[in-house]
Amino acid sequence: GGMLSLAAVAGAAIGFGARGWNSNHPLSLYLLHVARALGAAIAVSFMEELLFRGMILGALRRRYSFGLSALGSSGLFAVIHFFRRPDPPDSVGPWTGLGMLAKMLSGLADPAWLLPGFLTLGWIGWILAWCRERTGSLWLPLGLHAGWIFWFKSYQFLTVPALHSGSWAWWWGSPRLHAGWLTLLVLGLTA
Repeated sequence: GGMLSLAAVAGAAIGFGARGWNSNHPLSLYLLHVARALGAAIAVSFMEELLFRGMILGALRRRYSFGLSALGSSGLFAVIHFFRRPDPPDSVGPWTGLGMLAKMLSGLADPAWLLPGFLTLGWIGWILAWCRERTGSLWLPLGLHAGWIFWFKSYQFLTVPALHSGSWAWWWGSPRLHAGWLTLLVLGLTA
C-alpha cells in the first residue's frame, strides 16, 4: 500500500512529463540504491514507529482521546522532519545553543517547503496513528511507513526534472516527493 501509493505519484510525474526517468546510472548503482533505500526504509520506519506511534501516541492515548493524541503525535512527527543539520559552530558562547536551534528550525521558515510538505507529513503521521489505533499493533504502520520512505528516498535518484516542470513543482513535489500537492491527495486516497 505505502510503496504502491507513492510509486503511482512518481509514475504520474513521469507520465505527465513533469519528471523523466534517470537513465544515467549504471545498473550496479541502481541495485546499490535499492539496497540502501530499502535498508533505510526498514531502519527509519522501525525507529520512527516505535517513537511516534509506539511511545508518544501510546502515552498521549492513555490520557487523551484518539483525535487529540493523533494530532499531537502527527504534528510532532511533521515538525521533526523539517529540522536541518547545521554546520558546527566556530566557537561556543552563551548564545550558541539558541543560534544552532534557529538554524535547525530554518526549514519551518520556507513557505515553499512548508506547504504542502508539513501537511503531507502531518497527514502521514495521522494515517499511521489511525492504523495503530485500528489494529492495536505497529506492523501496519511499519509497512506503510517503510514503503513511503523508500519512495521519498528514490524519487530524486530515479527521476530527473523535466525542462518545463518548474512551474508545476508545487503539484508534483519536484524535487521532493512529499512537497507536492499530488502526494497529499494520493495519501488521502490511501487513507
